[in-house]
Amino acid sequence: MRFRLPASFHTSKTVRLHTFAFATLAIAGSAITTFFRVYSVDIFYFDIYFPIAIGHLVLAAASLFGVFAVSWTIFQALARRGPHEPLGQTHFWLTLAGILLSVGCMSAFTVGLARSAVSATNAATLTMYALFLTLGAQLVLPVAALMSFFRPKTD
Repeated sequence: MRFRLPASFHTSKTVRLHTFAFATLAIAGSAITTFFRVYSVDIFYFDIYFPIAIGHLVLAAASLFGVFAVSWTIFQALARRGPHEPLGQTHFWLTLAGILLSVGCMSAFTVGLARSAVSATNAATLTMYALFLTLGAQLVLPVAALMSFFRPKTD
C-alpha cells in the first residue's frame, strides 16, 4: 500500500473534523498569543499574564487535535479499516466541548467577568468540570478504536 496525497483528502469525517479543529485552534491560539505577547498591550488591557497562558492552552489543544487526526489516519492505513464514525465523532464533539468550555471559563475570569470571590469559585469549579469532561471524552477513543476492528476492511 502506498501513500497517495489526493486519496488522503477523501478520509473519514472524523479525521476531517479533527483536522479542521487543529487548523482553527492553531490559528486562534497563534493570534491570541501574538497579540498579547506585547507587554504594553497585555498590561494596558489586563495587567496580568493570563491571556498569554490562555493562548498557549489553545495551542496545546490544537496539537491534541492534530495528534488525534494523525492517529486516526495511521489507524486507517495500517488496519485498512475506517474508524467507527459515531464513536469517533462523539469523541471529537465531547473533547471540543470540554476544551472550549474550559477556555471560555478561564477567559471570563481573565477579562474580569468573574472577579468576585463567589464568581471566581464558580468559574474555577466550572473549569474543573470542563476539564473532567475533556478527560472523560478520552475514554471514548479506545472504545472507538476497538469497535473499528469489527468494521469491514477497505482497500
